[in-house]
Amino acid sequence: MNGKIVQGKYELFLQKYNEGVRKYIPIYREEYMSLVQWQIYRS
Repeated sequence: MNGKIVQGKYELFLQKYNEGVRKYIPIYREEYMSLVQWQIYRS
């Protein structure tokens, strides 16, 4: 298999992955903070 093709596919994958992470992180942070606050509130 050609190394350049593999590298290209990998870079494309990273690009899509980074876009997904950028969209997801704010949501995740909100969920995580509310979960932490809920646990503090419960204890």
